Amino acid sequence: MKLSHLQVRGGNLHYETSGEGPPLVLIHAGFLDSRTWDDQFQLFAKDARVIRYDVRGIRYGRSSQSAQ
Repeated sequence: MKLSHLQVRGGNLHYETSGEGPPLVLIHAGFLDSRTWDDQFQLFAKDARVIRYDVRGIRYGRSSQSAQ
């Protein structure tokens, strides 16, 4: 599993990747963060390149808040 941050306008975006194969992007609900996918993340990574990230503007995740 690779943890990283991507610089975006006004802050950063936290994301994690694992596995190889066709990409599968996991997006969490608005009141949660990327940890909501903990149970499925490594399972899906057996057959795909899985990417999960913390949506900006959510106070619970590791991405920065949206620029005002």
